[in-house]
Amino acid sequence: NNVNRTASDVRAAFGKNGGNMGVSGSVAYMFDHVATFGIEGKTVDDILETLMEQDVDVNDVIDDNGLTIVYAEPDQFAVVQDALRAAGVEEFKVAEFEMLPQTDIELSEEDQVTFEKLIDALEDLEDVQNVFHNVDLK
Repeated sequence: NNVNRTASDVRAAFGKNGGNMGVSGSVAYMFDHVATFGIEGKTVDDILETLMEQDVDVNDVIDDNGLTIVYAEPDQFAVVQDALRAAGVEEFKVAEFEMLPQTDIELSEEDQVTFEKLIDALEDLEDVQNVFHNVDLK
């Protein structure tokens, strides 16, 4: 019965905050499902070299304010994690699955305030684990 309660709570959060809920999967095409790893103390070049030496394929490796981020296909999660551990990475700041937006949208200030209230309401729900969106938060 948790699923029904959670769906009802999510629907109520949308309704109270100016939104409406689509059917399951109705916006999934707007996001890429990826495995994401965040590593401190290694450069993009270090990580790329490590992954190439171990013949591990990833989507992208970027620097995000000193945190090296690795994006890979979801089915490569364990392969990438094992390769990084074998190369001496002991701690991951991030090691999770994400839904990354293919494009971001901008909202007016008024709409952004409403949107942030919706996100807060969703994140406050006990059974909601993650909230993914494509809004460029200024």
